[in-house]
Amino acid sequence: MTLVKKEDTFATAFSEIENTKKISDMLMKTPHYSKLGPDGIYSIVAKARSMDIDPVDALNGSLYYVNGRVGMSTEAMAARMRGAGHSIQKDIQKSSNTCCVLIGKRADNGDEWSTSFSVDDAKRAGIYNEKGPWGKYPSVMCYNRAMSMMFRQLTPDLSKGVGYTLDELKEIAVTEPIPTAAVEAVVPVDVISQEQANELSSIIGYC
Repeated sequence: MTLVKKEDTFATAFSEIENTKKISDMLMKTPHYSKLGPDGIYSIVAKARSMDIDPVDALNGSLYYVNGRVGMSTEAMAARMRGAGHSIQKDIQKSSNTCCVLIGKRADNGDEWSTSFSVDDAKRAGIYNEKGPWGKYPSVMCYNRAMSMMFRQLTPDLSKGVGYTLDELKEIAVTEPIPTAAVEAVVPVDVISQEQANELSSIIGYC
């Protein structure tokens, strides 16, 4: 059995960071992606690579970036869950235009989970707006909330901290703003060289 050397692991990690930074710099030159900003592009691309998501799909709507946090579309959430073999069903009997009830079941251990969200829940949370999406598309908005809860609660191994929709990220940004220093720390300013990475790995390994 061949063990992977620590220095090889660190070197690979730093190499990926460097490559992601190069991709981000390149995409910042395009009008379509530049609106995401350097922090947004880097965060989305880096998270997509760690979750084995196509970077192009991620940048084109599968992943979102708001105030230092990365989120995911409910379409991508459902795709990841079903792609892993897990089941998601809508409870037709209990669901309506103003309420969505989802039932999920894991393929690996059979765990089942039920989540629901309604217009009444949105009103209690203070996020309901008759003139906005909640008033125009209540069934879609209820599904999005129920789906994101299902994704986080039943399959945290798939969500990996990216289990919130764009609307939820915006709400989190308003109620729990992230300090500027934390946002700026998302993108590394300087990337160390391969030689420095090997030296760092040797030091860590020695310690």
